[in-house]
Amino acid sequence: MRFLITGGTGFVGGWVARTAAAAGHQVSVLARDPEGPAATMLAAADIDVRGADLNDGAALDAALGAVDIVVHAAATYSLQRTADPRMVAETPALSRSVLKAARRAGTPHVIDISSAIVFKPHESGSRRGTTDVDSPRWKPGDLAWGDPYLASKVLAEAEADRARGLGLPVSSVHPVLVIGPGDRGPGTSGALLISLLDGRALPDVMAGWCDVRDVADAVIAVAERTPGGRYLISAETLSFRALCRTLDRLTGHRKRRIYMPRPLVAAVARVNDLTSGLLDGSIPRRASLEYLLSIRGRIDGSSGLPALGLSYRPFETTLADALDWWARNGMLDLSTLGTARPTS
Repeated sequence: MRFLITGGTGFVGGWVARTAAAAGHQVSVLARDPEGPAATMLAAADIDVRGADLNDGAALDAALGAVDIVVHAAATYSLQRTADPRMVAETPALSRSVLKAARRAGTPHVIDISSAIVFKPHESGSRRGTTDVDSPRWKPGDLAWGDPYLASKVLAEAEADRARGLGLPVSSVHPVLVIGPGDRGPGTSGALLISLLDGRALPDVMAGWCDVRDVADAVIAVAERTPGGRYLISAETLSFRALCRTLDRLTGHRKRRIYMPRPLVAAVARVNDLTSGLLDGSIPRRASLEYLLSIRGRIDGSSGLPALGLSYRPFETTLADALDWWARNGMLDLSTLGTARPTS
C-alpha cells in the first residue's frame, strides 16, 4: 500500500513511517523541515520526505493524488503558556486542512492519530470510572477544557467526526501516554516519566501508558481493515506509586517519595496559577491536571491491539527499553539507570 504520513518526523509518526516501510509499504512523509535530522533519518530508511505546509491546499492535493492510506499525526504542541491560543487554533486547523484534501482526492482510508485524552471516564452505570472508546468527550465548560492540549485534541477529533459525516473513510487511533525508544524530545509522556525518576513530591494519581511500537503496529493493522473503527491503545493503567516501584526495580535506585493527595495537588496548582507559575514553573496549570485527577479507574485498551489480533508488549519491557535508549543517547545519567537494559 502507498502511505502518506503527516507529522512523520515526530516520535509517533516516525515510528509509523519506519514500521510501514519495514513491512514493505511505499511510504512518503510530509514535513515542515525536510532537511532536519529526523527527516534525514527517515530518508536513510528509503522513506520519501517532502517539504509541505499542511495549510497549503494545492501542496496537499499534489501529495494525495495517488495514495491508499493517509496517516494524520501532525499537531501543534508547546509547553509554553503563551503558546496556548496557537495550539488550540492550529491543531484542529491542520486536521481540517488534511481531511478536506483527503475528501477532494477521494482517499480510500484516513487514519487519524488522536489521543485517549479526548475521552472522559464514564460517570455512571456499570462502567463508572472506566475510560473506553464509548466514553463521553470533554466539552467546553468542563474544568479540563482549560488544558490547551486536551481542548486542541477534542476539537481536532470533531473535525474527524465531521469528515466521517461527509463520507470520508476515517479510522481513529487513540493512544494513552506514549513512551519507548527513539523519543528524542523527550515528548510530554517521556518527560513525565523521566520526572518520576527523581521526583520527591508526586501527585497520587494514575495514568495509562503504551509503547510507541505498539501504536505503530496498531496503525499498520488498522490500515488493512475496513475504515471507520476507533481503537484505544492502552497497555497498562498504573498509579504513580506502582510505576515508581517498577522504575526503582529497573534502575536499582530506591528513592523516598511523598505522594500528595488529589485535593492538595489541586490546591497547590490553583495557588501556582494565581502567581502565573511563579510559585513553581514545573507545576502544570490546574486545568491541565484535571485529566490526571479524573482518572480513577482502568483505561480500557481492549479495543486496541487485542481487537486487531495483536498483543501489547509487556510494559516493563517498554520501560526498560525507553530508559536504556535515553541513557545511551545522553538524555539520562547512566549512574541513575542501574540495571535497566533493553529487552527487545
